[in-house]
Amino acid sequence: MATCQRNILRSHLFSGTDMGQTSFIFLMSAVFLRGATVMIGEKCKDYESERTFSIHGEAAFLNCMLAKAHVFNYSVTPYNISWYDRRTGRQLFGETGRIQVQKSMLWFLTTTLEDAGYYQCVLRTPDQCFQQTSMLIVNETMAEYCQHPVTETQELTIVSNDFLVCKITLPFMASKDTIQWYKKASGVSAAQSCELIQKGEKYGSAGERSLLVQNVSPSDEGFHTCRLNFTLSGAVGYMAMTIYLKVRDEWNLKPKMIKPNNEEIEATCGSPFSDICQVHVPGRGNNTVVVSWWREKKDVGPELISSNSSVRVHQAFKRKEKGENEEKLELVLRFTEVKEEDFSYTYVCVVHSDKGGVRGNLTLKRSYPDLPTHIALVFLGLVLLFTMGTVAYQLLKIDLALWCRGSFPCLYPRPGADGKAYDVYVLYPGMCDVGSCGRSLAEAFALHTLPQVLERRCGYKLFIFGRDSLPGETMVDSIRDNIAKSSHFLLLYTASTFSEWGGAGGDGHLLFAQQTGMHCALVEETLRVLLVELEKVTDFSTFPESLLHLRRKQGALEWWRLGGAGEQQLRPSSRFWKQVRYRLPPQGRCGACPERATLLNV
Repeated sequence: MATCQRNILRSHLFSGTDMGQTSFIFLMSAVFLRGATVMIGEKCKDYESERTFSIHGEAAFLNCMLAKAHVFNYSVTPYNISWYDRRTGRQLFGETGRIQVQKSMLWFLTTTLEDAGYYQCVLRTPDQCFQQTSMLIVNETMAEYCQHPVTETQELTIVSNDFLVCKITLPFMASKDTIQWYKKASGVSAAQSCELIQKGEKYGSAGERSLLVQNVSPSDEGFHTCRLNFTLSGAVGYMAMTIYLKVRDEWNLKPKMIKPNNEEIEATCGSPFSDICQVHVPGRGNNTVVVSWWREKKDVGPELISSNSSVRVHQAFKRKEKGENEEKLELVLRFTEVKEEDFSYTYVCVVHSDKGGVRGNLTLKRSYPDLPTHIALVFLGLVLLFTMGTVAYQLLKIDLALWCRGSFPCLYPRPGADGKAYDVYVLYPGMCDVGSCGRSLAEAFALHTLPQVLERRCGYKLFIFGRDSLPGETMVDSIRDNIAKSSHFLLLYTASTFSEWGGAGGDGHLLFAQQTGMHCALVEETLRVLLVELEKVTDFSTFPESLLHLRRKQGALEWWRLGGAGEQQLRPSSRFWKQVRYRLPPQGRCGACPERATLLNV
C-alpha cells in the first residue's frame, strides 16, 4: 500500500498531467497522515537519541544504532530499517542524490541549514519494533575550513617532531579520495581566509590521516582543520574537523637504548649473574617511558620477567637520573643462580614511549675455565709482585741492611778481619803537611764532621793525612803505604777541587794520592772508593777521566743535598750518613762508642 502511494505521488509530481493545487495538497496530506498513522499505530520501544554536528555545505550522516546484541538477536532475526523526518513524518528513501539511505545510515552529502532537525530510524522485526531519534545540528560556515564550532585540542611538545591526527570516521560504503589540511593561527579573526598547508620542510605525511609537524615551535600553535573528500554512490562530498594545536614547553624524543645492544655475555652455571638495561630519554619535563625485561625463545612467546625479588630470575628498578634535557633509566636483570635452562632464552629489554619504542637483546653464553688466561694472570701477578718487591728493595735496602748489621752482628765479619789497619783513607782538597792552609769546607768536613760521626759514634777507623801520618815519613811513602792499609778510599771534592790540583799552584801530593787510590780501585780492584760531593758541581771539564768514569758507574754521595743542617749533620740516622755507612763494612751499632774508637787520635 505504501509503495502504491509513493508511485502515485511521484506520478503526480513529475508527470505532464495538469493537476490543481488542491489535488496536490490533498495527496501530500494523505502521505503525511499515512506515515504518522504507521508511527502512531506501532508500539516501538524507544532508545537513547544521538546528536550529530555539521557545517553548512559539508557532509553528515546519521547512524541507526539499533542492530545491537543488547537490543535483540540481530544475527538470527530478520529485520529492516526505515528513516523518517520527524518534522514532516515523511519516510526518506533513495540511494542517490543529496540525501541517501545506505543500509543503517542516513547521509546528507551537502547539508543546508534547512536540514537541521530530528530524524527517526525505526527497526522492525516480524514481531517487534524499535526506534531511535537522532538530532542533526547544522551551523554556519566559519572562516572557510579553519575553525569549526566544535574543536578538539591536541598537544605537541617543542623541539620534537610530532603529528596531528584527523579523527574523522568514514563508513565503509564511502571511498576516501584525499585529505587536505588548513591552518589559521591563534588570534586571527574568523573573517580572514586560512592557508592550505603545503608539504615541505615544516610539514609532511605521518600516515594516512596524520599531519607531521617537524621541529615543533610556539609559532605552530593555532587552529588546524583537516578536510576529508570522499565519494558515495558516484556523488562527491567532504567532511572536516578542527584541531586546536596547543604547544607545550616540554618535549621528549624517542628513547635511545645504550645497553644491551645485541650482546652475548658469559655466565657460569650455578653462580649469580646480573646485567643492566640502560636507556637515555632526551627531553624536558615528564615523559611516559616504560622499561621492562622480557625473555623469549624459539617456538615460545615472550614472557615478562617477574619484579618479585624472591623469584630466581627477576628484574628490579635501579636508578632514575633526571638531567636538564635528558633522563637516564636503569633496570637490572638479576639471576640469583644461573641454571642450564637460562642459556636457551634471549633476554630483551623493551622500552615503550609515546615517541616510539626500542629494544635491546642479551643472550647468555656458558663460561669455561680458561687455563691459558689463568696462567697468564698468575705470571702477570708474579711479575707484578717481583716488580713491587724490587721497587721496595731499592727504597728500603739501606735501612734493611743497616738494621740487619745492628741486630745480627754475628752474621758479619769482625772489624779488621780483612787485615787492613784502617777502614777509610780520607783524601780531601786543602790538605797541608805544614798546617799552613786555611780552614776550608773540605778541611772542616774531613777534620771535624767525619771523625765526629764515623769514629766517635760509629766506631770506624779513619786515616786522615796530616793528622795520622808519622813524623819524618816521606809524603809519597806515607800515601802509598796507608792507602794499602785501608779497605776504602773516601775522596772529598768541591767544584774547584781538580782545577786547583791541576793548576800552577796545585798540590802534587793530593794529585798523587788521588791517582794512587783510583789505580788501586779501578786497576788492581783492591780498594773501594766513596766519592763525596761537598757542593753542587755543574762543570766537570777539569775532572780526571778516571773519577768521571767511577762517578758514572757508582754515583757520588751528595753532602750538599742530603747532609742537612745543624745537629742533623752529625746524626748517623740521617739519609746521608746511612748511605755512607751502607757502603762501609759493618761496624756494630751506631750511637755507641766501640772500644776501637778510643784508640783513635782525634
